[in-house]
Amino acid sequence: MIAGENVPIWVYILIIGLLGYGIYSTFMKIKNTNKEHSSV
Repeated sequence: MIAGENVPIWVYILIIGLLGYGIYSTFMKIKNTNKEHSSV
């Protein structure tokens, strides 16, 4: 990936977890804004 070949597995898990959390939080923000707009 970025650092090279001798990267431990937990680094990949951490990166995937952060990406997943970012996508999830963005999705929840979009969902919440849509609810507010539709109720108004």
